[in-house]
Amino acid sequence: MELWVAWAGRGVYIDSFVGLCLFFLIKMNRIKLNMDQKNIFAFLFLFISAAFLKWSNKNEAGIIGEMMGYILPVSLIIFLNDNDRVKCLNYIVKWFAILLVPAIITYILCQTVGLPSLGILKVSNNDIQSDWYLFKENYFFCTMYALKETERFNGPFNEPGHLGMMSAFLLFADGFKFHKKSTWIILLALLMTLSLSGYVLAFVGFLLRKYNEGKVKMKWLIPFIIIIVGGYLYGTYYNGGDNIINEKIISRFEYDEERGIVGNNRAQGNLHLYFLKMLSDPYLLMFGYDYETVHRWAYEGSRGTGIEMFIVRFGIVGFILSLSFYLVCFLYDRPKKAAALYLTFVFLILLQRSYWYWASWLICYLYGFTSWTKNSKEITGAHFIRD
Repeated sequence: MELWVAWAGRGVYIDSFVGLCLFFLIKMNRIKLNMDQKNIFAFLFLFISAAFLKWSNKNEAGIIGEMMGYILPVSLIIFLNDNDRVKCLNYIVKWFAILLVPAIITYILCQTVGLPSLGILKVSNNDIQSDWYLFKENYFFCTMYALKETERFNGPFNEPGHLGMMSAFLLFADGFKFHKKSTWIILLALLMTLSLSGYVLAFVGFLLRKYNEGKVKMKWLIPFIIIIVGGYLYGTYYNGGDNIINEKIISRFEYDEERGIVGNNRAQGNLHLYFLKMLSDPYLLMFGYDYETVHRWAYEGSRGTGIEMFIVRFGIVGFILSLSFYLVCFLYDRPKKAAALYLTFVFLILLQRSYWYWASWLICYLYGFTSWTKNSKEITGAHFIRD
């Protein structure tokens, strides 16, 4: 049995349906929305930048419809009041962990005794990497790749890197509460992804949270982060990855079919050369390459993800516009120390994946920060909704 899942045409209907469900849920339960200045400006900048990114993909039809379908659920996410943000994050952590349990068990059984597959699963979103998601085995709770010939654990996500990134982000947003079973389940799933970036994000996120609690001193935290990030950028991008840092350190921590964990790169083929070419062309640097060109490169093997790929596609203008939503939140957020640490974590994620407006990113960023600040008030004796 073969199952084809196409998101390009149906995405607007799915987003609209989810948005309407959220709207009626909010109305029925008389949930208050917070229409303060911060949320209004954040919503406006998100709308403008998301529309710019959609407009840049000129081959996509129905941009207005897609934007309306996207904006409805996202606006409700942004305008939700603080108390319900905390409750919502708690529910998400709990039910995400519950969803991972059968995925982990299924994965272990597949790797040991074996299970009958439900068939081949193909996923397409009409994007430049739409051919990348072909799963040779479909077990409902988890899948196994066909094209990339890897047995890494990706659970309910398309890629192990997606699961690793979001697991680290969710743990960071929830505050690494090791007294909760859900934390340990998500952490186990993260370890099973064999994602170097996921490991680094979780470790650095843990240090940032502990620093905010006064348990880690900045005098050694900043140099440590600079060394880690600098080493990763140098090893990944200098000389196309052909350097001693990548060869002797970074490449030894990522996955390989025969040896377990050995190297990878965020930019493949000639993508790094196309990025360097932008530096001598002001127009390309500002607006990036057109969709058709990047689409052709992808099928020729020059593709990637992260901040380099994002700038190649959308340029400095797209980068600044996409960052504007997070900067608006940062300008309004208090306390500034926690806001700066949260924005720092987002920058770290951007180095390896640039999914600025995933609903999961927005929830982790907005609801995680709200929960973080409310938790700080609870420690000092202020009122807080407990788990």
